[in-house]
Amino acid sequence: METSYMDLGIAAQDNVLSAMETSKAFMLESFKAWTTTTKKMLPDLSSMPGMGTLGDLVPSPMSTVTMTYDFAEKVLASQRSFMEELVDTMMPEPAAA
Repeated sequence: METSYMDLGIAAQDNVLSAMETSKAFMLESFKAWTTTTKKMLPDLSSMPGMGTLGDLVPSPMSTVTMTYDFAEKVLASQRSFMEELVDTMMPEPAAA
């Protein structure tokens, strides 16, 4: 069986994604261990005067992540649409039969 460039590209992408998942798992475990240790050393900010009102103004970390990735998805979809139209424009017209 002959291997095509597309097959090689897909295999390379799979390898990159696998490496990213391994790295992500390692980083998450390391970060969990670090935060478990350091949480004990940090003061409770909610008990500090004025921090309650500040917390109401600042979005939660999860809201920030959601908003950022929603925007990134829209940007990527827009770029994909543009590239698809660009490639379609560059393709030669089919020969008339």
